[in-house]
Amino acid sequence: MGPVDITNHAVFRLQLFNDRFSGYSLTKWQIEGFFKKLTKLSGTRISAHRLRHTFATLIAQSGENPDLKSLQYILGHTDIRTTMAYIEPQKKHLEQVLNQLSLDR
Repeated sequence: MGPVDITNHAVFRLQLFNDRFSGYSLTKWQIEGFFKKLTKLSGTRISAHRLRHTFATLIAQSGENPDLKSLQYILGHTDIRTTMAYIEPQKKHLEQVLNQLSLDR
């Protein structure tokens, strides 16, 4: 099986959060154009994909027991392993985890 053409596929599931977006989706090209403009204005490379990783990481590290199944649904992943690949360890969070371990002893 070859690569999937996502030219006209929805990138964000807008209707999850607001009914007024029902039937409306942003295409890959609309999103890329927006982030190219944002990158040019800010001088820092920003992409929708990078934002998805950041979002997943922030949600996963937002509490003791994050709801990863809901995060999987929001991101539109069929496999939880894909969602887990989006979550990137942050130094500050790792330090908190290690400090908690030493406090528990």
